[in-house]
Amino acid sequence: MITNKEINNTDEVVQAIHNAKLQLEQMVDLAPQVMLLITKSGVIKRVNLAFLKLLGTSDFNSVLNRKISNFFKFEESTFLKSLLSVDNYAMHEMETTLTTGASGCFSYTVVGMQNQKDLMVLIIEDITLSKEEAVKNAKDQKASTVKELAGALMHSINQRLTVINMRSKLLLMAMDSGGVFNTEEHRSSLYNIMDLSMEIAAILDGIENTQEFNTKEYMKGIEILDLKNVSADSK
Repeated sequence: MITNKEINNTDEVVQAIHNAKLQLEQMVDLAPQVMLLITKSGVIKRVNLAFLKLLGTSDFNSVLNRKISNFFKFEESTFLKSLLSVDNYAMHEMETTLTTGASGCFSYTVVGMQNQKDLMVLIIEDITLSKEEAVKNAKDQKASTVKELAGALMHSINQRLTVINMRSKLLLMAMDSGGVFNTEEHRSSLYNIMDLSMEIAAILDGIENTQEFNTKEYMKGIEILDLKNVSADSK
């Protein structure tokens, strides 16, 4: 038999989850970068003005409840499936063609949500110009060396910092909403943030202590330092 206390606890959890979702939607609306909420099946549930601007429209109804594949065509056919299968977080880059006909290289940061298993946050950034600029400036060997390091740090550290910031905000929203939450899920998120922080520390430590560096291709015509191997060699 269900007691009144159990009913009240259930109501609190439902209300807390609802409040967290509303706060997350507000965060998406106010974000300066392109940000949207999508389901595991790729259906768009929430977008902001930056997303509409990217698509050259001002009509929210023209994109809501439609699949993201209607607006983005990826160079690799399996890319969208990999993006939608993310449970925790992931960061990818892919050559993309928009429904407007424009094309370029875009970065995609996916962040899963503890209390909304079917929803995920997708952050999109057009990095075409930054890559083209990197190629242009790489003609000078000295500038190229500096850009190899700067590009590697931006690629390896900034994306991790974005995820740390997003996961921290999600945890804060969950706390502010009150109610009863799954402690293990929150613990997992905190361990996730700690792991990312340690990864950044290992990357910086590797740069400081490594005398020989290898590079990897970032895009055609330019390379960046391979910080993954640097951090591994420094251990």
